Amino acid sequence: MKNLLQSKIFIIKLPYLNTNPFLKNSEFEFKNFMFNIVLKNNFNEYINDDEIIKAEKFLFLNDTIRYLMTRIFIKKILSSELNLSYKLIEFYSGKYKKPFVNIDKFNKKIFFNISHSKEYLAIGISFINEIGIDIEYKDTLVDFESLKSQIFSDYEEQYFNKLLLFQDKVNYFYQVWSLKEAILKGIGVGLFFSPNLLSILNNKSLQPKILNLADCDQESNFSKWNNYIVNFNDNYALAFSQKEEIQDYETIFLDHSY
Repeated sequence: MKNLLQSKIFIIKLPYLNTNPFLKNSEFEFKNFMFNIVLKNNFNEYINDDEIIKAEKFLFLNDTIRYLMTRIFIKKILSSELNLSYKLIEFYSGKYKKPFVNIDKFNKKIFFNISHSKEYLAIGISFINEIGIDIEYKDTLVDFESLKSQIFSDYEEQYFNKLLLFQDKVNYFYQVWSLKEAILKGIGVGLFFSPNLLSILNNKSLQPKILNLADCDQESNFSKWNNYIVNFNDNYALAFSQKEEIQDYETIFLDHSY
């Protein structure tokens, strides 16, 4: 029996990603990926013709791989957690493109969210209420000064400006960014809502709390959202937000980087 107080965070290291992110999705590269990864691992049963056609249209190979592996793993994970054939799980998108599944006819419910960055795919699932997740690679070449006003509230920007060490600025920027995107994805609006209108308190010794969420029609009681930071790799920021307090959550690592 599932523990209804527990959420699960899946962190999946993806296979076959090229070190050159601009490598074109040629017919040769696509067939290599399909043979070496999809067919050899019997993943092909989880993807249909429409998904393959869509995957072939991506300009860059890495985008193709991320798309197909996301489709494969979300079906595998949901099928396992629900004890239900993936063929019976119907996907649809909300107003702001948040994915959902229609399984009411089986008297089951599950909430999930997906994020990916570089070689990692993160999937958050909950059996009790809405969940949002975000993973970000800490790219130190980003121009933080030009982006901070778009990401931070006034309170957060003041805190950021007081940080003296560059690495502290990097860590704070991505931690706040991942928390905000997780919250907004959980609510269901994503970055259609400007993140600088959301202000959060992020103290290393405390669970992050939402201080203010201005002008969000989709959520009037944001105090119900509970936010969690998952530390798994110094080069990444990972956070999830759930509309229900949980006693515990499980982190599951899957390495498919062969």
